[in-house]
Amino acid sequence: MGQLIRDTIEEELDNTDLIVEIRGSGLMIGIELRTDCPELVQVALSRKLLINVAAGNTIRLLPPLIINADQARELGSAVARLIA
Repeated sequence: MGQLIRDTIEEELDNTDLIVEIRGSGLMIGIELRTDCPELVQVALSRKLLINVAAGNTIRLLPPLIINADQARELGSAVARLIA
């Protein structure tokens, strides 16, 4: 499921240079952006999405272990829209 989330984000933001790297281990995902993004936490909350920003420019995702494929794609799309 973690790879599905990463793939969805990469596909939706393929033509942009906003992302430096997407890394992860299982469902623990880090999305390093080119600029600092602490304001994204509040924007995400207003969209009913819970994220954490680490190191100023890295979005950290820790979805639940029981996430299914549809939810993983939905999360990937929501994060991609948030970044864009």
